[in-house]
Amino acid sequence: MARDDAQLIKRRVFTDGGDLLREGLVPVSIPNTRKDLMAWWAKEDQRIADEEAAAAAAAAAEATAPPMPEPAELIAPLEQRVAALEGELSQLQGIATATPEAVLEGTMQIARAAGAAALVEAAGQTVIAQVDGVAAAADARLEMVEGQVAETAGAVGQLLVDGRERLDQVSAEMLAKTTKAISKRIAGLEVAASQLRGPKGDRGRVGQGLIAGAGKRPEKRPDGSDWAPGDSWLDTRAEGFQLEYLDAAGKWSKPARLVPAPRLIQATANVVDMAPRINSPQTIIRPGSGGGAGSGEHLLTRAANYNLPVTIADSSNWTTTTQDPTSGNLLLEVVAVDGAFAGKRGFASIAFNYSAGVSESVEYALLGDLANVFKFDLTVGRSPASVPSGITATLPPGASRTTLTLQILPDGGGGTGGVGQFLLSGVVLWTFRSKGRAQDPATATEQPAWNWV
Repeated sequence: MARDDAQLIKRRVFTDGGDLLREGLVPVSIPNTRKDLMAWWAKEDQRIADEEAAAAAAAAAEATAPPMPEPAELIAPLEQRVAALEGELSQLQGIATATPEAVLEGTMQIARAAGAAALVEAAGQTVIAQVDGVAAAADARLEMVEGQVAETAGAVGQLLVDGRERLDQVSAEMLAKTTKAISKRIAGLEVAASQLRGPKGDRGRVGQGLIAGAGKRPEKRPDGSDWAPGDSWLDTRAEGFQLEYLDAAGKWSKPARLVPAPRLIQATANVVDMAPRINSPQTIIRPGSGGGAGSGEHLLTRAANYNLPVTIADSSNWTTTTQDPTSGNLLLEVVAVDGAFAGKRGFASIAFNYSAGVSESVEYALLGDLANVFKFDLTVGRSPASVPSGITATLPPGASRTTLTLQILPDGGGGTGGVGQFLLSGVVLWTFRSKGRAQDPATATEQPAWNWV
């Protein structure tokens, strides 16, 4: 059904800042956009201005025109004079029989009547001239008013045009400022998000646990790095073990003697053990080949490009079991293929975890020629599990997987030597939860849906 343009609806137009710009009734056929509504209101304002200018011109013309006498008012004096002349002429009808004195009197009356008629004619000409003068003055005044009205209409039209141009300019400036502010805010949020993404702080975790050795505590860790709060040094002396601990303030605790050193006592004894034997079989629950309880899964790729993320591990194959690993350990070896470090190697052991939507990874061992040149940024992610092409496994609905994404980045300001590609090797050791129940040794252990090779 077509809409009737005669129907009106109230519309409102707001600025980008939310302030009311204009409101009013418009036809329902006008699109409800700021551009279309402002264009229609501009045309409507022009039409109203033209009508008001025409009304003002008519009122001015009517106000300046002199009052015109009615035709009856102009003719009445003439009719009176003519009647008087007719009366005088009727008195002269008997002039033929009149006496010379009467004829003289009649002649004088005719002369007086002729003079009166001339006066009446002159008065009529004067009135006509006055009327023509008034009409000319009215025409001139009307032309002047029409000129003023035209100037006013032109000024109003130009004011509307300037107003529309200024409105468009202000709208464009506000849009540009708003877009710039939003872009700046988005850039700031992206910078803040990038600062919160991934592990922070110096490379290496705080404390490596217990480190044992014989003799005095060395100045550095065995891997050459500095001691950090949380480290412990166990001196395995012959006369007994002594333990030192580095606290959060960076101070080592006083060595504490733990247990006496074991001593071998030579003795010979003949003992016959006649106690009954009870065999208690023990079930070791271990995922199948490629699992993380004693053996590691192969990496998904054997190469990585410099500074480009690559996915190296995927736990989708464990979604068919009761296990859903979200943490573990990555043992990684990296070999530079090209550049000044071609053939050089780096070794890393990285613990990782995914908890409450946060990716955590700690690189607690980095050795080799590439140790001070590159660092390994590991991101732990969660996403819907998937089956690789060529595999017929069926995954549970809504199953999720854990993925590891590696990115090799420069470490320090010494330069990367133009290395563009690396060879990868290593294993992923997933952390599996204990079943916590007894299991017959004949029961088959859980197996992954497929193995990464």
